[in-house]
Amino acid sequence: MPASETSGSTPLKVVLKATDPTGLAKEIWVDDGRLKIALHRTLRVPEVKDKKAVFRYPPNFGPFPLFSVKQYADTLPPEIASRGGLFLGMHERDALWIKLDHSNESPVHWYLLKIYAGGINVITGKPPSKAPAEDQDYVKVPGQGWVYGFAVAPGKSRQFVARPLGSGATVEGQLTGKELHGGIQIEILKAPGFEIMLNSTYLPPITAVVQSQMMVHELQQFICPWAQVSWFEDIRFHGGGKELESERTLESYGIKKDTRDSCEMGAAAGGKIQQEIQRTGLKWDTNAVKTVLDIQILNSEVVERATGRRPLFKPPISMAQWVENRGRFDHVPTPTSEIHGRFEMVAEGDEEDEEEWQAHSGKWQEFMSFTVDEDEDDLVPTD
Repeated sequence: MPASETSGSTPLKVVLKATDPTGLAKEIWVDDGRLKIALHRTLRVPEVKDKKAVFRYPPNFGPFPLFSVKQYADTLPPEIASRGGLFLGMHERDALWIKLDHSNESPVHWYLLKIYAGGINVITGKPPSKAPAEDQDYVKVPGQGWVYGFAVAPGKSRQFVARPLGSGATVEGQLTGKELHGGIQIEILKAPGFEIMLNSTYLPPITAVVQSQMMVHELQQFICPWAQVSWFEDIRFHGGGKELESERTLESYGIKKDTRDSCEMGAAAGGKIQQEIQRTGLKWDTNAVKTVLDIQILNSEVVERATGRRPLFKPPISMAQWVENRGRFDHVPTPTSEIHGRFEMVAEGDEEDEEEWQAHSGKWQEFMSFTVDEDEDDLVPTD
């Protein structure tokens, strides 16, 4: 089919969606559900200085209910109501992760998301800027299925942990000296591009909106879940009588446009867990219209007073309690990308967690994502 160009000229439609019998909204649907965002509760892992303490994915306790500030403006504190957007309730020292999902409706679009905690980009550790970033400061969907925290090193992140504004514990406070924003902010761009037809031996033809700088492996990764294969290299694409190599761009094969083929809380940096930020050839268009989500994190008691609903979750438990009750961690083998930011100024190590770590670390090896190579003094993924 002939290629056709798409671009973001208007903000995307955003709605809260109730997805279970409780009637509570637990997902943000963007662009009629083509992009879906949810904030899930998880176990807070110990925040310690020991470099061995990098954990696998902790358990998922389900999505936080989300509320519209406008709907509860009369019962919320004035400073919250005047800011607008959305809000959710968390206990202090609760941990969350961000789930990113998409629909398979054709044509398939990619979305680029810049995620901020208290106005600090969770990938780069920097505030928003109109100037182009030196390295990738956004994630793409489809592709990035989750973001667990601040990308502090290759293959590692530090958890999003709720702490009161004014405590000085948030990443925003430690990097800027002020705690003015709190919450989570997400800037969304529907990636412009041109349509191509993906023909696969596994599936019917799929129309996708792409950019010429995209890598072939990005399309292979996208097809994987549909084709029910475990590794993207098992997917093969052909163009012009040649098999397309995973690490080359579409453009290198001539595939480009016009071708046919307090009460407010902020996010502190908690313990370390595995996390890959996928690199993409999709480019952020600084001139395109963006859609911005402002999600305020409030103390659970304030949310209960404002909405009349009791908190869905009880206060958080420690990792020692979770393990004692035979809890498990998810082991999801992931490659390690080099994308990360500068978070050296963010304090590391919690006194209570350090004591817990000293008492139990020998029993927690099965939950680790990394071991230490004594010769190289570096982190090595476990099998």
